[in-house]
Amino acid sequence: MNVAGGTGDQHTVVMLATGTFSVSNAIAIASPVTVAGVDGPSNTTVRSAGPARVFELVGPFTVLRDLTISGTDNGGPYFDGGGVYMNLGLVSNCWIVNDRAGGRGGGLWMNGGVVADCLFTSNRCTEWQYGRGGAAYVAAVCVVPTMLQ
Repeated sequence: MNVAGGTGDQHTVVMLATGTFSVSNAIAIASPVTVAGVDGPSNTTVRSAGPARVFELVGPFTVLRDLTISGTDNGGPYFDGGGVYMNLGLVSNCWIVNDRAGGRGGGLWMNGGVVADCLFTSNRCTEWQYGRGGAAYVAAVCVVPTMLQ
């Protein structure tokens, strides 16, 4: 999956159809881009095909919404953010499920941005000494109505 973004005042919106999309490398989004499921998280899944996380949000005005994000399985002791690694951006109405990171944040690692109306379930960290935050490892950010299971 290739996600190219806009520049300057442009904001690109990528709508994913119903289905499951597998990625073998993280999708890094640094420019103004929204990646959204057309029919919501129950119908659109982006999953890792191995040890790579699914998304990296590293730029302002980056948005993930209406998606299920799953499948990362990386037990490396310093691997943070199984499903999503974010410094900026917005994750909204997403289900983050069945991700594993050896380091911090099995489902999500964040040091900036906003998470709103998301469901985290069956995520985990596995490194005995360094692993923290099975569902999410959160620093200076905003998390609004979100369910952690």
